[in-house]
Amino acid sequence: MPKTSAAAKEARRTQILNASVRCFARRGYYETTIEDLVAETGLSRGALYFYYPSKEAIYLAISERWSCGLKAAIRARLAPDLSPAAILQVLIQVNGEHVQAETDACRILMEGWNLAYHMGISARGWKDLAEDRPSTYRYMIRRRAAQWHIEWRHCVS
Repeated sequence: MPKTSAAAKEARRTQILNASVRCFARRGYYETTIEDLVAETGLSRGALYFYYPSKEAIYLAISERWSCGLKAAIRARLAPDLSPAAILQVLIQVNGEHVQAETDACRILMEGWNLAYHMGISARGWKDLAEDRPSTYRYMIRRRAAQWHIEWRHCVS
């Protein structure tokens, strides 16, 4: 059996995630079945499971891709000399740009986060993801607050 290169595996993961975003955006996370994902990707069920063991794992990978892209975009725009107001402006602007560029992914992630919050979904990964974004912002603001000698507890609750 020929070995698949790391680049080919990554391309396949990206293909699966992109197809999954389309499916979840069209039908919603809970209405989308593994068979829908198989049909959308054009892969076999076994190939899909080779890359992602479950539908939840795919959702979590979409969320991770979203968060990593957002963090990278924010970090690229932050500069050491920005005032707290300028940092807030960057955060708002980058979030808006990210939502516009990834509208379907944003919508399905918000659906999942809302359902996880309101239905008390116990999957640890969903809870961690829902808490990840605020921690990123708290970290950035805390770091800037330290530079401006602002006490952290007064900046963000």
